[in-house]
Amino acid sequence: MALPVGKLEAGLYNLTDRTYKTLFVQANAAAPFPHAEGRRLALSYSVDW
Repeated sequence: MALPVGKLEAGLYNLTDRTYKTLFVQANAAAPFPHAEGRRLALSYSVDW
């Protein structure tokens, strides 16, 4: 979305909220975090100058 100054972007991750394992956990069975994060919304704002 273009703004008068800068740009705003949004992203949805894991929209279905499925349980899955990250590549790090798959490679390291002893990792303390067994599952990836649930639903997430990411926002970013950037200005080119």
